[in-house]
Amino acid sequence: MNPESPSAISRLRLQASEAASETAFALLDGLWHGPVGLAVLDPALRFVQVNEPFAEVNGVPAAAHVGRTLPGVAATRGSGLSEEMERLEDACRVVIRTGRPFLNLAAHGQLPDGRDREWLCSVFPIAAADGTVRGVLAMVSDATDDRERELALARARDEAERAVRRLERLLEITEALSQARTEEDVMSVLVLQADRAFGVSSAVAYVIRDGRLELTAAVGPPLLRHDRFSPLPLDAPLPAAAAARSGVAIWLNSPDEISREFPEFAEFAPHSRSFSALAALPLRVGNAILGAVAFGFATPGPPPLDERELLAAGAEQCALALDRARLLDAERDARAAEARSRALLDALVQNAPIGIAFLDRDLRFQRLNQLIADMNGVALEAHLGKTARELLPDIPMDELEAAWREILATGRPMLDVTVEGETPAAPGKRRSWLESWYPVRSGEEVLGIGTLVREVTAEREAEEFQRNVLGIVGHDLRNPLAALVNCANLLVRAEDLPPERLRLAARILANAARMERITSMLLDYARVRAGQRLPLHLRPCDLSAVVEAVADESEAAHPGREVRRSGSGDPTGHWDPDRIAQVLANLVSNALDYSPQGTIVELAWRDEGEAVAIEIANDGAPIAQEDLPRLFEPFRRAERQRAGGKDGLGLGLFIARAIVVAHGGSIEARSATGERTSFTVRLPREPRES
Repeated sequence: MNPESPSAISRLRLQASEAASETAFALLDGLWHGPVGLAVLDPALRFVQVNEPFAEVNGVPAAAHVGRTLPGVAATRGSGLSEEMERLEDACRVVIRTGRPFLNLAAHGQLPDGRDREWLCSVFPIAAADGTVRGVLAMVSDATDDRERELALARARDEAERAVRRLERLLEITEALSQARTEEDVMSVLVLQADRAFGVSSAVAYVIRDGRLELTAAVGPPLLRHDRFSPLPLDAPLPAAAAARSGVAIWLNSPDEISREFPEFAEFAPHSRSFSALAALPLRVGNAILGAVAFGFATPGPPPLDERELLAAGAEQCALALDRARLLDAERDARAAEARSRALLDALVQNAPIGIAFLDRDLRFQRLNQLIADMNGVALEAHLGKTARELLPDIPMDELEAAWREILATGRPMLDVTVEGETPAAPGKRRSWLESWYPVRSGEEVLGIGTLVREVTAEREAEEFQRNVLGIVGHDLRNPLAALVNCANLLVRAEDLPPERLRLAARILANAARMERITSMLLDYARVRAGQRLPLHLRPCDLSAVVEAVADESEAAHPGREVRRSGSGDPTGHWDPDRIAQVLANLVSNALDYSPQGTIVELAWRDEGEAVAIEIANDGAPIAQEDLPRLFEPFRRAERQRAGGKDGLGLGLFIARAIVVAHGGSIEARSATGERTSFTVRLPREPRES
């Protein structure tokens, strides 16, 4: 059979049409029993058939729909769907008239159980083969969940936009706070930003200083009686003080709440009567409360929650910025103090009358003043980073570096060390310096060595010259004086010498003896200044006999004066009796010279076990307290005024102390108003002669 014959083609077309119809009916059946409400209406818009979902929407059984109109079904239910059914019927008429579908008609109403729902309705034409509209198919889908999702999405979008705006405002506040460098700047930023961002009618900001609230920034109406706002005690009956005191935020949402919680507020701040709401927030960092801020709102009603959260976040940022500003202030103060200390140290080092230098652990110069540079004859800058060995080759550096390294190792200073040598400042001239070296520490770490240097070249030369002159004078005068004394003695003993010449010979003998004593003292002074001990001739000695002899000689030299002697215990020991007599004679003579006529000088000794003490006391005018520490220094005649101007070298007490020290003993003076002036000598019984 030919497959291309007309009968074959007709059969194929019939089979294809049947297959398409079966597919269409299968799809329609699936859709009919699905969740979408479906209804078929005839051209008169009467229900032909409805499925169960459509019937559930109306609350009327599916069979009860047949033959009835849309408004008729709505009237049967007696619900509020009549208006929506009329709108759907109008859409169906449009479809029948035009033959085009009507899509997504929104409708809303209540289900029989009272739930509010929303639907989307679409109407499609049912066309005959000739194209005429034989009816319509109405599709109703529940859009309630979609609508709720859209609303939720819109709410989320609005909330996100509000959050973005809050974040932008908070970032503006944070950025402005980050530029603030002082407490006043920080607080001004907060109140100004609050005024700009939230429209507050008034804002005040306080910081806590010395237990009180100090006003640092304010915006709003002019503050009446501004002096009443700062400083405030923490127990003030005001919102800001309460927030600072408790550390808890205060939100008052009506004028009644404000007046109830703070009844004195309106009297204190009359402009607060215009507030509809108020907020007072503590400025807290951790457990520390740094201050408080208070905001007044003129807009009726409480501030929205997001505004409250933003204000609280701004207060937190302000507290952090305030803490940072205080740290910056402290840092600036510390830097300024450090700069002042450095400037003071620089001035102290550069203007000091002695040389000052700092050597690091490698013994290199790190700092020095101009005086040391001048001493060394090397520019100050040329010292830096160099060692003394590199700069001063003619100084005995082996000994110095050994001493410095010992200081670094032990941490113990070395004081008054004499250093001698030559420097480029004076080539060929030997110079002397007195130096003290000490460790420079940072905690337990020794960073280097501090050096104090004083040039003593001129002093040492003067001392050497003085010692030489005194030594020469002392030695060279002894022989002529001895000859002079011998000759004077011969003249005095001559039997045929006239009385006038005898008096002249006696005067010569007395002055020669005085000159001999002076030369002896000069020799003793030269020995002591040269660092030598005075020569002693130790032997068994009865101190009471020395005391008696000195007292007798002193009374003979001072007619009419009495030296009262006394003693107790054992007076014996090993001493040089001539030297001890020299000490006592000087002290007793001074006591007689410096005390009024008719008073008694006491000369007493006492046993102190391993030593014997001798005390000389008189009733003379007290020695000035400022002179006591220097009483035993050479060539000091502070007592001359007390002694009526008696002349002398001022070496007596100096030599007396040297003799006592040579015996291993001590000598001290006491003198005060209302007390006797006394000198006490203590001598060990068995001194060690060196």
